[in-house]
Amino acid sequence: MSLRVGLFVTVVLIASFLTACTTLDARLTTPSGFAEFRHTSDFRIVSPEGVVLRVRTAENKPEQTIDFWAKTLKRQLSQSGYALLAEGTFDPKELPLPAASRNGAYFEWSAPVGTEDYTYLTAVALANDQIVIVEAAGPIEYYKEHEQQIHKALETLTISNP
Repeated sequence: MSLRVGLFVTVVLIASFLTACTTLDARLTTPSGFAEFRHTSDFRIVSPEGVVLRVRTAENKPEQTIDFWAKTLKRQLSQSGYALLAEGTFDPKELPLPAASRNGAYFEWSAPVGTEDYTYLTAVALANDQIVIVEAAGPIEYYKEHEQQIHKALETLTISNP
């Protein structure tokens, strides 16, 4: 892939992540101790310590596979200075998935936020013509307390038409 095409794809990826659409209702089962926060069209839940999970969707444009979006996301965040801690796949509970994309992909990152170090999870899955994006973030010590619950919540990802 040429540098020019790579830059175009990266810009499109970032733009699609920043301009989430609301054509699908994406949700997770709320982990114990978290509370649902309904201020925007995104689905958000937060722990008492401030660990936040957010689920949103974006158009799958240009239309690509989950492998493509996962590799692009990983490359973009790595080049932006995030330190990769872990990566893997997850099996969403109920998504209208394209036949070629049965699993989602996740990455956990370390990043400084002010004077604290945060863990930042980014996960992507495909549902019809949408990219489902799950993000979780919080100070490392609090994220670690909730890490198992966050990963279990990924497995409960569901999509429905609003």
